[in-house]
Amino acid sequence: MSCGYGTRGFKCDTIYDLGGTVSPARAAEVYALGQKLGLTEFNPTSVNWDAPISWKGILLGGPGNSSFVTSTLAAVNAALGVENTSGAIMGQGTGYGMLFGFGFALTFITIFLSWMEIKFGGAQQNSEFFNTAGRDVKTGLTAAVIVSQWTWAATLLQSSNVAWQYGISGPFWYAAGATIQILLFGIIAIEVKRRAPAAHTFCEIIKLRWGTCAHIIFFWYGIAANAIVSAMLLLGGW
Repeated sequence: MSCGYGTRGFKCDTIYDLGGTVSPARAAEVYALGQKLGLTEFNPTSVNWDAPISWKGILLGGPGNSSFVTSTLAAVNAALGVENTSGAIMGQGTGYGMLFGFGFALTFITIFLSWMEIKFGGAQQNSEFFNTAGRDVKTGLTAAVIVSQWTWAATLLQSSNVAWQYGISGPFWYAAGATIQILLFGIIAIEVKRRAPAAHTFCEIIKLRWGTCAHIIFFWYGIAANAIVSAMLLLGGW
């Protein structure tokens, strides 16, 4: 919650023990950490960080030992899908159901659309068509793919971080730094399309131009980049 100087509510320069629920030493430690992080509009001692509040996953309960109340609340918890007080927004079974349900649904939709394209559009579905999208990707779709692939977990987290530090100009200049790579990529992509129209990966071009040694080096660069990006996406919860 926000704080201010000369306003009602929590003060920014006051250490709170929240009615004795937090020890003075712990409150001073949290306040010092907030000062170190540069918090100016939030007093970290206004929250008991050692007693986290469950979010949406808390079981409903009531006073007394009435079996009717207990059974009613149990039915409500079951209807809401609430299974524990861990703060999870859904149960483990629901999560796996959504994961595999959406996965199978999207798979069948893709198969159906591919069948429609083969039957009525005369398209030939093979590994070459799958890897290159028929070599018929237009400029708009290419731009959308680049933006979607570039907007990963690190982009969202770091843009929020610089927005907090520098205001609205932070995300703008953070994104502006990628324009040079985009311009270079566009120029290189045009030349690659002209000089190697049948290529599938950048490693193929490197092998033809610089040989097997360079091909192996850039192959492992690609593997390492994919591993780092995958770990980053999993860590960022993307």
